[in-house]
Amino acid sequence: VEKARPWAARRLFFNSLLDQNKFMGTRRPGSRQVQLVGCHYPYTCRWRNVIVMKFHTAMLITLTAALSACASNVPRAISEQPGTSISVAQARSGMDRLSGQSVRWGGKIAGVENHATETWIEIVQQPLNRFGRPMEGDSSDGRFIARIEGFLDPHVYTKDRLITVAGTLEKILQRPIGEYPYSYPLMHAVVYYLWSPTADMPSHYIYDPYWYDPWYPWGYRPYLYYPRYYR
Repeated sequence: VEKARPWAARRLFFNSLLDQNKFMGTRRPGSRQVQLVGCHYPYTCRWRNVIVMKFHTAMLITLTAALSACASNVPRAISEQPGTSISVAQARSGMDRLSGQSVRWGGKIAGVENHATETWIEIVQQPLNRFGRPMEGDSSDGRFIARIEGFLDPHVYTKDRLITVAGTLEKILQRPIGEYPYSYPLMHAVVYYLWSPTADMPSHYIYDPYWYDPWYPWGYRPYLYYPRYYR
């Protein structure tokens, strides 16, 4: 007699336990319930349904808690878009009429200069996401300098760290990059936020709970299942 496969034996075992306890009862006529394609034993399928639903609920609770924690740590001036949206390129070309306007910019730190009473941070601008965090990529309007009162440690505000600043525009500074003369928009940063190397915001990728394997790591399921609703 051919020896039964381990996964098949486990399925029969759990099905017998659930059958004895009459787990989940029977489906009422007209009710809506999830059926997992590929299941051949009804009580085992219902047990998997419960696992899937509990996993889905736990993921939603975790995501909500992460969003609440992040919202409490990031200043409102950083996470919220100001009333006027002025780009670095617009400030560079029209500083005469834009001086004193409120801006919120961010990007990668290119350098830090410590002066007697303030710190200047040179930043390579990058677009911000809806949380105010600079997005990785090659898109940039150029460089600008954020003037921040007080001392900021260059060993903390290191090169390529992501930072978001909010404040008012002041003037244009002419400084060379190598031998190339460059025009830096200078802003007085009232609020600033240094983002951690790992994402402060939850990842946009969330595991689909319906592809979760409740049998892991006790064995490999020979097929994948997905939800199908029936009446």
